[in-house]
This record gives sequence, C-alpha cells and structure tokens, in this order.
Amino acid sequence: MKISPGNAQHIGKRKEQQDSFGYSDIEDKEFVRHGGVLAVVADGMGGLACGADASRLAVKIMMREYMTKSEDEKVVEALKRSIITANEAVHSMAMEKGLEGETGTTLVAAVVKEKTLFWISAGDSRLYLLRNGNITLMTQDHNYANELAKEVKKGSITREEAANHRERNALTSFLGLTDLPEIDRNIRPFPLESGDRIMLCSDGLYNTLSEKEIAKGLKCPNPNDAAESLINDVLKQERKNQDNITVAILGLDEPETKKILKPSNSRGNKTIWSSSNNNENRKSWLPESRRKNITLLLLILILSCILLFVSRISAYAATPFEDMSKSTVRIFCIKGEQIGTGSGFVIDNGGKVVTNWHVVALTEQGAKAVVFLGENNMIKTQVKWHSEQKDLAVLELEKPLDRPDVVFMPVKKVVIGQTIYALGFPSAADDQFLDNASLSEVKATRGIISAKVNSQSGVGLFQIDAAINPGNSGGPLFDEFGQVLGINVAKALIAAVVVNPSGSLSSSGNAVSIERLPSGEGIGWAIQADELMEELDKLNISYRSASVLIDNSLYRLWKNDPLVFSFVAISIFIGVSGLFLGFTSKGRVVVKEVVSKSRDAITRRAAPTPLQVKHHAAVSEKPLLLGIAGEFQGSIIELDESPLVIGRDPRVSHLVFSQRDSGVSRRHCTVAFDSKSRCFYLEDSWSSNGTYLCFSPPRAGASQSGSKIQSGQKIRLSSGDRFYLSDENQMFEVRIENH
Repeated sequence: MKISPGNAQHIGKRKEQQDSFGYSDIEDKEFVRHGGVLAVVADGMGGLACGADASRLAVKIMMREYMTKSEDEKVVEALKRSIITANEAVHSMAMEKGLEGETGTTLVAAVVKEKTLFWISAGDSRLYLLRNGNITLMTQDHNYANELAKEVKKGSITREEAANHRERNALTSFLGLTDLPEIDRNIRPFPLESGDRIMLCSDGLYNTLSEKEIAKGLKCPNPNDAAESLINDVLKQERKNQDNITVAILGLDEPETKKILKPSNSRGNKTIWSSSNNNENRKSWLPESRRKNITLLLLILILSCILLFVSRISAYAATPFEDMSKSTVRIFCIKGEQIGTGSGFVIDNGGKVVTNWHVVALTEQGAKAVVFLGENNMIKTQVKWHSEQKDLAVLELEKPLDRPDVVFMPVKKVVIGQTIYALGFPSAADDQFLDNASLSEVKATRGIISAKVNSQSGVGLFQIDAAINPGNSGGPLFDEFGQVLGINVAKALIAAVVVNPSGSLSSSGNAVSIERLPSGEGIGWAIQADELMEELDKLNISYRSASVLIDNSLYRLWKNDPLVFSFVAISIFIGVSGLFLGFTSKGRVVVKEVVSKSRDAITRRAAPTPLQVKHHAAVSEKPLLLGIAGEFQGSIIELDESPLVIGRDPRVSHLVFSQRDSGVSRRHCTVAFDSKSRCFYLEDSWSSNGTYLCFSPPRAGASQSGSKIQSGQKIRLSSGDRFYLSDENQMFEVRIENH
C-alpha cells in the first residue's frame, strides 16, 4: 500500500489554504493489522481562516479518534464514531468563534484493510476508484443538486432550470452542524483488486477536470506522479477563480518505498534512496487471480496427501493381530493317554512361555508339558517357576522360539471400558471336521474391561466380557495396540447335571453326566500383568514393558515403515505450513519473499541489491548517473527503468539533496533508463528553478546547451549527455558502462 498526497492552492484573491489532508502511519504495523490504512481529505468553508481551521481540526480529530480503534471494533463503526466526534469538535469551534452555521468543512475518509475498502463522507469531497483504466465515483455529494434532481423527476422543474439553479452547489451536510443530517458510507466491505487506485479529492479537482482527464492522470505508474500530475493539470487551466485542490491517492500493491542508504561521506542531511528495485517494480509473473487459484489447488493437493497418508496410518492403527498371534502358543500337558490343553505366550527373547499353573499342574505327577507349534512340531518344556496362589507358571523351552516377545502394560494405564482381545486355543473349537493344522491356529474374541477386582487371596484380576472357554486358560489378554494387560484364567462356570434327552449313553457311558456350564453371560477373569511382572523381576527374567509411545499410531508406523512415516511427517509439515502461509499476514509476507527468490532463480536473475554509492570508483556495468559537480560530485548511481526522482523532500524523492540547497525543488526532476532503446529519459517535475540540458558540444537537432527543458516533457539523452538542476553547480552526467 502506498499513499501519495498532493496539495495546491490558487494564487489570486485567495491567500490561504483551506484544504487539509492526513493519513495513518503505515509504519504502525500492529494498528494496520486490525485498523487498516486511513486517509482523510477535508475542504473548509466559511471564510479563509475559519475554513482552514475547520478542515485542519476535522482531519486531526478524525485521525485521532480512528487510531483509538480496538481490534474488536468494526471499521464501519470506528469511522462513524470518528466522524461524529470530528463534527462535534468543529461545531464547538464554530460556537466559540460565534460562527455557528457559518463555518464548517467537508470530509471524506477511506480505509483500506486486507484488500477491502471502507469509506465515509459528508459534503462534496469525493472518493473515486480506478480499476482497469475505468474510473468510478464511489461517494454521493451532499448538496442541493440532489433535491433539484428529485424535483426534475417529479416534473416540477426542467433539467435546464436545475442545471442553472444558483443554489445547486449549496451543501446540505457538512461537519460543523449540530448534528450531521447526511453521511455517505458503505456497510459491507468493498473488495479491491491488485492494481486498484483509490483517490480522495476536494471539489477543486473534479470541478476543473473531467472524469476522463482524472482517469488519465491516475494512470501514472507511480501514485506520487499521479497526484502531482492531476494538480498540475488543474493549474494548467489557469482559471481565474480556481478553488483549492487536495488529492490523496492510495495504490493497492504498489511498489514499496525504496530503501534508504547513506553514503560513507554524506554531508549534512543528504540521503540517497535506491533506484534499483527490480524485484518490486517488475510485473508479477502470475496474475493475482491465477495466483489465488494455484494457491487453492496447492492447498487441496496438500490436504489430499495428508488424508491419503492418514488413511495409511489408520491401517497401522488397527490391532496388530499378526504379531499378537505369533506371540501366542498352544500348550499340551501329556500323561499317558490323558492330554490337557491350554494357552500361553512368549517372553525372555523366545526362551520362555507363561501360562496358568492349572494348565501344567500334572507335571508334578510326571506329565510332560510341550509347546505345540503344529503337527510333528512340539517343543519340550520344564517348569521354571509356578504359584498356586496366583495360578501362574513360567515354562523354560528346550530351544528358543523365533517369535516376538509380548509387551506388558501395567494396570495403572488400563481404564474401565477399553477394548481388549482374548487370544488362545479353546478346546471346543477343535471340531472333528477341521484338519490338524487348525489345532495350532490362534482364536481371538473381543470384549471390554468390565472391572478391576481382587481374588479372595488378594490377586489382582480384570473382569472381562470377552468369551473365554476351556483351552483359553493361560492365554494373553491384549489391548487394541497389541500389549498384554493380563493372563486369561477362568470364566463364571457352574457344575450341572446334564440328562441326555434321547436317553442314549454319553461318551462316558452314562445317560446322565456332570457338565460345567456358564453361570452368567459375559463374565470372565484375567490375572493382571503386574502380578506376573512382579515375579519375573524376582526371578531376574527379562521381559518387555510398554513405552510411553508404543500405543501411538505414528510410533508404530515409524517402527514398521520408516519411509511411509517420513512421507506422513513431511505432508503434515507442508500442510500446517501451507495453512500458516495462506491465512496469516506474516505468512503471506514469507510467501512473497519465497516466490520472489524462486522467480529470480528460475529466470536466472539475481535478486536486486540496495543501491551502492561509490566515490571516485569506476563502475564497469549497466546504466549510470554520475555526479559531476555539486553535492553529489563523485557519486556513481546505478539506474534502471524505474524513474529515479531527484529533489529535496525525502518523502517524494529518491536522490535527496540537503535542505540548504534551496535552488533544488522538493521534487525537481526524474531520470530513467530505457533498456529497449538503450537511452535515458529526463523529465522536469515543474521545478521552481528548472532543469537544464548541457550538451557539450551541442548536438544537431538538440536543444542548445544550457537551455531549460519544458516541465512534464520527457527529453531523450544519450550516454555522455549532461544536465543540471537550477545552476551548473549541481550537474550530472548519464553514461552506459559496458564490460
């Protein structure tokens, strides 16, 4: 955002400026973030002195009040509050001077915030919008002409009578009245586009120039030039009773103010501003609308990638049944023709198996406990340790198993209602129609933790509703992350007399038998893993316990597939960064810098560097401006196609003279280089003392040496030509240095 003020007064009968202008400090970035950039133009009336005082006071109060806007207050509300306060201040001043109703001021204010426009006005100072070369009046004048237009519509008067009515320009609303009868403003934010120009002006401009002429002046590449051009166009008319003129132009996405540098041997307050600003002055490599579309597509692509990889994570977040099944083994306890069956799980790097004591209790009577891995594949074991109270046993294998150890989860991390899986080998599933390989196939049932309880002997138990049947005893109770919470031990059973309804004999040879039947639905128990870990610590047997990360899906993904995990991490980082860059002001600044540097790399153009001012040093490249005499004697300044403004005012000039050089105007002249024609262009900016050519020797067809150039006309210069400002003591030369 760049604001360019312009102000002029007609020298004639009027001897005092009545217009005032102000804008909010753009350097206050925190206020700009929530308040935007404010510009105000006021045109005083009611006598020269009173009008000037009224306009200055209105601008001052309007600016001061709006700058108190909080983040929560809406822009439209802040503008209305500010103009009402400004009106009260002007009215009070008029009362003090005894001029109530006789003095006052018009006022128009505009706020640009996040590429939207808000305005408010009272009187006939106006706001125009220039877009794509077309100018649009955004405000409505508050004068008697509006009432006359209504009378024309009614048929009470003719158009000619309305146009020639002597009171048609009389204001019907302005600051200084007891209450503002009319204000013009927009409630909804008006969207702006890159390249838009917003102009605030007093009636001295639009009463002199047509809208076509105003649009032409607004098209100047630089907002400063546009403001100066419009005022000069008015003054060229040389109207006898020319009104005061005030112009303020807000340019959206205009090149930023060039960086200030101070040469090593600066004298006084001389300051040189860089004219090498290619990065800012080049046209965007992509139109704004296309950049928005590409940004949106990139965000959609990023989010799609994140969703894709999140779906991959969800696969890993599923219960790891494969590892759980590998860790679960079947145990047979064999004594002659008698075979007992149960379940167990692997610990100690595959060297030991845990099960219930009641599964292998017959080993005290000479039975052999084996781990059944499949037909003709059994591993002998010995009881390493057992506890009848806890109903636990640790079996040492004849040879280690190539199977993963289980990971134990302590009881303090278990919550009531969490999902669990009981794995094992229920004997009821060993149906006759299944093949022998099915005997070693692990079966799983799902349920939840119903309660944490203790047995009568003080052993910690989990009550569960997962189906547990004879043969499941000693098997592991897993959570959904594949960690062992407990050891399945029993379900609620009751001994009952069962009579065969057909009267035939059962397998035991009796028509009546004693069977164990469930005494309740969904009631079973598992011994808490802490009961086992306590004993393993005493026995100095190694086991795996859960880490703080093992129940995290991303952790398991990293362990199982590092490549996919890397893609997920990168996608999440890009996605979060994209959201940050797209939806925060700081992020958009980062994007601009990255795009700028990337563009320079792609086009093989080095990023522009600040202007280097050297004294008595040879420069062997590019177009140059050489200081021949005066304040900048010995200076070498690199030029480009962006005009270098030379003058005394640092607010509007790039090459700045000290204030004591009164012969140099605030904005004296501009010089630029045209790369296509390989020549320079010099233009005087209506300076007070003129800009002069100094061809030596004089060239055919050129102005005579020392002749003054006409203001506003571009003069073509070749390498080696010279010019001076005001007198020959401030002389420069343009030159092209080749490699």
